[in-house]
Amino acid sequence: MLERAGAPAPNDGKVYPVVTKSGNAIRCVPLAQTSESSAVGGEGFEVVDTKGTIYTLNQYVSRYERTLSKSYPDPVLSLTAGAVGSSGFGQLVEKESASIYNFGNGGNRQLSAGYNLPRKEILLYPTRVTDRFGNSVRYIWNPANPWQLLRIEADDGRHLDFTYLSGTSARVSKITDGSRTWVYSYTSDLGWTDSPDTLTLPDGSVWVYRLARLSLASPGLSTSCDSASTPNRSVYTGSITAPSGATLTIAMQQVLFGRSGVYRECIKLLDNQEYPVEPYLFGGFAVISRTITGPGLLAAGQVWNYSYGPPNNCWIIPQGTVGGGVACSSDSPSTRTVAVTDPDGHVTRHTFGNRYKVNEGLLLKTEYGWNGAAAERTVTIDYADPEAAPYAPSNGRSLRHMGDYDITGFLRPQRQVTVVQQGQTFTWQVAADCSGMPYCFDTLARPTKIVKSSTP
Repeated sequence: MLERAGAPAPNDGKVYPVVTKSGNAIRCVPLAQTSESSAVGGEGFEVVDTKGTIYTLNQYVSRYERTLSKSYPDPVLSLTAGAVGSSGFGQLVEKESASIYNFGNGGNRQLSAGYNLPRKEILLYPTRVTDRFGNSVRYIWNPANPWQLLRIEADDGRHLDFTYLSGTSARVSKITDGSRTWVYSYTSDLGWTDSPDTLTLPDGSVWVYRLARLSLASPGLSTSCDSASTPNRSVYTGSITAPSGATLTIAMQQVLFGRSGVYRECIKLLDNQEYPVEPYLFGGFAVISRTITGPGLLAAGQVWNYSYGPPNNCWIIPQGTVGGGVACSSDSPSTRTVAVTDPDGHVTRHTFGNRYKVNEGLLLKTEYGWNGAAAERTVTIDYADPEAAPYAPSNGRSLRHMGDYDITGFLRPQRQVTVVQQGQTFTWQVAADCSGMPYCFDTLARPTKIVKSSTP
């Protein structure tokens, strides 16, 4: 969600101060009245996408998430003067809370104490969706328990009714359309076991889900200005089994990613540690393998393995300042790669931009049948410059002033896609012969004229 800055808005007499990168317009609307929303106040949103569909998102719900904890940057406990008494115990005082702890032998031990950050997640769920022809679907919620969706009903009379495990539960036990019924059961809790959750379809067939362990994973990494902690190598898995007996197992792990061309600016906090204003290293929770097993397959199944290349991080160090870490040079890469090896051993390599404020996050190239030096098929994507009129350079401005703040709103439509395969080159490109503009786009950054060609 961006603060509007140049993007076209619907011509319906309403004010849309918020926009998305793709041009969806957003305005504020009153919250649906529930036991929770009446206590907190505030507003919801109405979203109009570029096809004219209207989404009303004003069902307010909230829930507490697991508390985030971190240790103190300096020793938690210190030995108080003269604390060792006749009992032979040392008396230790926790600095922040002044709580008293006693340990044998007068030792200066530390506790696994630290800073705790309670967290609450707030969501806005839909109450109505209307297409550009006026057809609507309504979402009816329980006013006494805002988490419980009671019914989805369409203008033509079709509907789905929801039943829950209890009057206060957020877990669905049954869905029916009046003639067919879907039944849900749950045995997993907080990821501590591999007990399955199930969905029984109207024909009696069953889907089985073992995904709870994925909830235990955390992508965060401890970072200082110039470095990040070593990623946690623990592997977390989850699986889904279809009625046919085929099972998809997903394995995920913490991965270190990097950004290039970031201006090095560090701040020193009370713990005397330096932290970056814009990080050039960060952790992510990423898929490392997908496996399909089941009837008709070998016992080992079909496996796709994911390999993440180096983070390729580097600083631009302002002139006249002293900086650590990895400094950018003329040879520094501005991309990073992900390689996927399929069950037959074929490798597909994806190249993404990681240049700060330029191309980070954009898919630049996909190489199929990569052997380490060449590929059987290469697809390269070039993007138009944000200044390529007639569209505005950016639909809006992010209210966040860190991370992907600048590039979030930039309009970077595809300008050219080039496919090279078996000595042939196939090109899809936006024409450049429209009067008064670099390329043939409209004000929403959509191409108005496309040229397709091949050589030889």
